[in-house]
Amino acid sequence: YTLLTTLAYGTLYTFLAASAFVFIEVLGLGRGSYGLVVGAGAGVYVLGTLICRRWLARLSLAATARRGALFTATGALGMGLAAWVLPPSVPALLLPHVFIMLGHGVLQPCSQAGAVGPFPQLAGTAAALSGFASAVCAFLLGGWLSLSLDGTVRPMAATMAVLGAGAALCAWTLVQSQARLPAAAGARP
Repeated sequence: YTLLTTLAYGTLYTFLAASAFVFIEVLGLGRGSYGLVVGAGAGVYVLGTLICRRWLARLSLAATARRGALFTATGALGMGLAAWVLPPSVPALLLPHVFIMLGHGVLQPCSQAGAVGPFPQLAGTAAALSGFASAVCAFLLGGWLSLSLDGTVRPMAATMAVLGAGAALCAWTLVQSQARLPAAAGARP
């Protein structure tokens, strides 16, 4: 779950760190319009948390993360297309970002709960370690982006595609296997 939250946050951090340069400098979007893009992204994130809340009422934490990863994977695929296939444009980056933010709204609460839940006596420590992993990821991404931003949309979009695909893969594999561990352990004599 800590890896999931780190990858999901890394996707968001990449957007926050690089998007002003990409949207304003590379694509020529006005500063006010860019502010609306960031604000709308926050709104989509909140929508994702509301979806998460509804799913958690009916599904397990792992099943909710598995579903949320569909949004993230769709966004990651779209970012990959935006980086390598489509002509650079605001819509080519915004539509995948909507899916990534919906996924982030589901994955972030699930992964935080999953990282802390198994350690009720050490919840503060577990939360701190999970946050530390995300901070280290953000630090490394900041270094990567400072070296890779090249006047195109590719470094941001490709980085978001890789991190989003990693988050989806983590939610579909590691998180699901983690969810099966207690049931298997409980079945032993």
